[in-house]
Amino acid sequence: MDDKERFIISNLESSNIHGAGTNLALGKAVTIKQGGTQKSYPAEHITDGKADTMWRPATDAQIDLVLDLGRQELLNKIVIVGYQQQTIHLSVQISDEPLNWTEVYSHSLDPSDDGHRTTEINVDNLSSRYIRIFAEPVGVDFGIYELQVFNLVAAKVHMIEHLGLYGGEAQAIQASQPNFHLYLFIGQSNMASRASIDNEDLHPIDRAYVWNGLNQWEKAENGLVTNLPQITAIQGLNRYASVEVSTKLNGFHLASTFAQVLVEQEQDTQIEIGIIANARGGTALAEWQKGAGTGLYEEAIRRTQEAMKWGTLKGVLWHQGESDQNDADTYFAHLNRLVADLRNDLQAPGVPFIVGQLLPTKNAAFNQAMTTIAEHIPNTNWVSNEGTNSTGDGTHLDNASQKLFGRRYAERIIEHYK
Repeated sequence: MDDKERFIISNLESSNIHGAGTNLALGKAVTIKQGGTQKSYPAEHITDGKADTMWRPATDAQIDLVLDLGRQELLNKIVIVGYQQQTIHLSVQISDEPLNWTEVYSHSLDPSDDGHRTTEINVDNLSSRYIRIFAEPVGVDFGIYELQVFNLVAAKVHMIEHLGLYGGEAQAIQASQPNFHLYLFIGQSNMASRASIDNEDLHPIDRAYVWNGLNQWEKAENGLVTNLPQITAIQGLNRYASVEVSTKLNGFHLASTFAQVLVEQEQDTQIEIGIIANARGGTALAEWQKGAGTGLYEEAIRRTQEAMKWGTLKGVLWHQGESDQNDADTYFAHLNRLVADLRNDLQAPGVPFIVGQLLPTKNAAFNQAMTTIAEHIPNTNWVSNEGTNSTGDGTHLDNASQKLFGRRYAERIIEHYK
């Protein structure tokens, strides 16, 4: 499935304003790059929150306008409430800075019976500051009542999706409990992974296992969700996460490279590696806290405690922050609470906790703050984003970048246990 196929489009013939939650575009600035403005229909109408005010262009050829949200925001729905009397081609693009644009929607729209149309564009929890609308030919009877942007993740509180459903062939662990080294992988979509899985990735990792949804160990390899036949795509190691939406792409996971590096570097062949992956896309740090009501924390604890009946927890790997990147000043205070609870409830007071930077295009202050984690929380470290790229959507790590992160996480663990 390519990037554009993950954008689910629905067009509703209505002049009502749709979407629950906070409209991130309300009152924000819109710049008309092309198309001009009719005097009685100014650009501020586009984000004034009123269903009966409209912006109208001065031209009948094409329009190009840019909404500035003021800062990078996590978003998963864009709503355009407009008026049109002829077929147009509409393109919607996003960017962290108004130079390099990523297209999230491109579609020809026929006019409705009364000319009013609401276009809802659902995107896969992308982070952006700027949203660009391009349309042609708009005709003389075209306008935009409202441009709205939402992050509706918080609307769903309970995030446990499935329990005891998924699993392949169980494997017997040969290592003793002290020699079976377990690692917990949690966070949001880049820890779940939306990266492609290449042919070279279709092999099991020697002496490594993944904890499945049946509370069993199976070979650590990319594969199908065995007893969910409607999912036909090969999935990565987060495919057994109890909190990820089952229809999401769980692509090539950094845990694969992580385990491969540890196995290659470990001279003692009696050491085996166990992967517990339980990430969910689009989640904020607050939603991972103990007692938050989402079940994210509780499921990470439950699954890890079950897995620890066979092995010893040696590390917690965390990749999250797209939802919190504008809160660098307060992030560590909240993360410290999460780390303390994890260590206490898993009875692993000194277990290393490793974080990863976001993509280089994301909030620079947040990425810089990640490098100081050891100053705030003991037994922690960070991995660099240097050389990483997105899948093309500006937010999610591509296959090569997942592998880079996997290797860097492994190197930090090796450093810790030297």
